[in-house]
Amino acid sequence: DEIRVKVLEPIIIRRTRTDIRNTEEYWEDIKAQGYTFPDIEPPKQILYQMDEELSDLYDETLNKLKDTKNGLRYFRYQAIKYLPAEIKKKFFNKNADIISDSLAKIMKTLLVKRIDSSFEAFKMSLKRYYDANTAMVKMIENGRIYIAPKLGVSEYILNDDEQALQDILYESEDPDLIQAFSVEEFDSIFIEGIHHDQKILESLYNKWKEINQDPKYDELVHRIKCELMDKSINDNHKLIVFSESKETTDYLAKRLRKDNFTSLISVDSSNQRDLTDIIEANFDANIKLEDQLNDIDIIITTEVLAEGVNLHRSNVILNYDIPWNATRLMQRIGRVNRIGTPSKRIYIYNF
Repeated sequence: DEIRVKVLEPIIIRRTRTDIRNTEEYWEDIKAQGYTFPDIEPPKQILYQMDEELSDLYDETLNKLKDTKNGLRYFRYQAIKYLPAEIKKKFFNKNADIISDSLAKIMKTLLVKRIDSSFEAFKMSLKRYYDANTAMVKMIENGRIYIAPKLGVSEYILNDDEQALQDILYESEDPDLIQAFSVEEFDSIFIEGIHHDQKILESLYNKWKEINQDPKYDELVHRIKCELMDKSINDNHKLIVFSESKETTDYLAKRLRKDNFTSLISVDSSNQRDLTDIIEANFDANIKLEDQLNDIDIIITTEVLAEGVNLHRSNVILNYDIPWNATRLMQRIGRVNRIGTPSKRIYIYNF
């Protein structure tokens, strides 16, 4: 016990910042190295105001996304579930029903997350779903339904290129690539459900297509101009904006550049590797002073920069949307809340 407490524990037990602050020898050592720990300010909430028309549409949309009895039922993603048992057993996994239910829930969650992220990302996701469901309606009208997890069946159907699907069906040596079934083989509940969802999707798609305003983005611009880059808060004039959606980060970067915020980059999985050196030179406080640059003031990023990188020349993070996984949120904050930051305080803003 004495060896464990006096010898092993001080060496091998991981120390939190609180431990280090409260242990005089540790704290003196940290200060001697010229380091300090930043204090984290309580997160600040940012609200945005919708007018009455947009607010009503937002509420209507959320209700239809979440109410699987009267709203969307996500039948487009459950086709296998409504085939006869002998067909499911022959062609598909024995867990076909579970997989179908899971796909429907995933789509529901995705749409709710997208409308919370940005109206632009939601409209893009809604259009994809509407197109996919429209393709299913056309298949029903044509009397044959294709199920092919590995192929973009909807694109063939929407482009009236059913013959190409037929060719793939007959020429493919992979029996699992695509399967075709007559409409009569499906439970009538599925056919009715597809048409039910089509009416709702068409209505939502047409309403959102007319929405051009974006009060959330307008509030972002206002906050950047009036608060987020203010020297009293943001002493290094560097800001990190996080979103779960690549479509949101692309949209924000494009609009901000049009609004004359030119010293920014948008980062996602497609370009992270190419931008590594630029990110490091502009946001990593650990690199040599002579190698540090100030070409970039704002990073707009997906979760690809939420872990494994130093961004602590910035001390301000804005969560344009909040991840449902709290660990991811902490990982985001951890990019700037690091030993060696030149800032004394960390500021977190949450839409």
